[in-house]
Amino acid sequence: MADKKLIITDNKAMADGIARIIGYDPKDSSLFHYQGESIEVMWTGGDFLCLILKDGITEVPNFADLSAEKIARQFYNVYPRLEGRQTSVVDEARIRYIENAEKRCDEIVFMCQPTAEGERLIQAMKLFFNFTIPTRTVVLDNISEKTFQDDVCNGNSSALLSALRSCNAMRENVTVDVDKRNTKYINYERVSPAALKILQTICRRYKLSMEGQTNSKGRRRIVYGGMLDTNRLYAAMNIKYDMIMEQVWDSLVYLYAEGLISNPMNRLRHRPYSNEVYYGQGFSDDIHESPCDSFTEAGAIVPTGKIREELLNLPYDQENAPDDFFPRTSVIYTFIVEQKLRHDNNQAYESKIFPSFEEEPGLTLTSVISGVRYDNIYMGFSIRGSLGVLIEDLSCAALLNIRYGYLSPTKEGIAVANGDTP
Repeated sequence: MADKKLIITDNKAMADGIARIIGYDPKDSSLFHYQGESIEVMWTGGDFLCLILKDGITEVPNFADLSAEKIARQFYNVYPRLEGRQTSVVDEARIRYIENAEKRCDEIVFMCQPTAEGERLIQAMKLFFNFTIPTRTVVLDNISEKTFQDDVCNGNSSALLSALRSCNAMRENVTVDVDKRNTKYINYERVSPAALKILQTICRRYKLSMEGQTNSKGRRRIVYGGMLDTNRLYAAMNIKYDMIMEQVWDSLVYLYAEGLISNPMNRLRHRPYSNEVYYGQGFSDDIHESPCDSFTEAGAIVPTGKIREELLNLPYDQENAPDDFFPRTSVIYTFIVEQKLRHDNNQAYESKIFPSFEEEPGLTLTSVISGVRYDNIYMGFSIRGSLGVLIEDLSCAALLNIRYGYLSPTKEGIAVANGDTP
């Protein structure tokens, strides 16, 4: 185990959460870091180093046998963040601080947001600094004293799983970057091929509903909640409060950093067809439930630690103050807590009645999200490439109307989906 560590994260909420676990007082933080005898914690304020896809890469390349580090070196250039064509004073200080850390620290531990974008920043730092001391990446299922001690201090996290997660994240980053590079300008907004593919799916289902070829006749009661992954939680918050993905994720990072919820960037792990996956051949699979029947084993977002009562049920005015941070965070946290309680008590989940297609032609957000599949097995852990952001890109380009979990393509959206791109 290394004697002195520098922990680097990407935002102050994460840094404060890590510092809290160590026992540091938030009042003692400096401009961008916490000092300590054995552990230092610093945050980068987002992408203070930026990975830029190299020129000429317009298609997703072959990733075979490439590690995360090799993907970064082969397909990216790295540049410091610029403001007014200059590197800011605080970013220069961050660069000096990390550079000097190699002289006084035995190890660097990266603990960024558990997203593909978090891994992107980690690889930018590795490429820029070319570290000569050992580095590790740690993603905690939940930020608690026990998990921190086990995985960070004692080094019990899996190096192989960490490398696999990093590799998949960088594959997703390249895929999203290529998609963004091939965007088209529609109504002065950039719309990517991935977003247009979702638009085509929506328009196809919309047309089937108009022709009466679907089962969505009469008013529709949609159940939402239960086991939540990132997309399902976004859909629930949009249905209830008309939130956008950026608002949801902003609050989720805080809740995760505070140790109040499990890793919020996830896809549910589905139950295998046979319990032999768990128990081996010759086991009678009609006796025991699969571990994936539980919230935790399925990888759902769940409350962790002691429930913070003072953060529950704060009034939230989504129309007049949608970005009021703690009320917004409260309704998200309250929803997550309630879903677990409903599950444990065998209670029904929340539902909403949407109008019939005849009354108001449109599709429910939950049906759209459940009907869209990621093209690659490693996709689904990026904010930039998330279904919520792509749907909102279509809305910004006036190709789609969405309001409180109900959406419909515009006339121009239908035309674009049919190939009549302006």
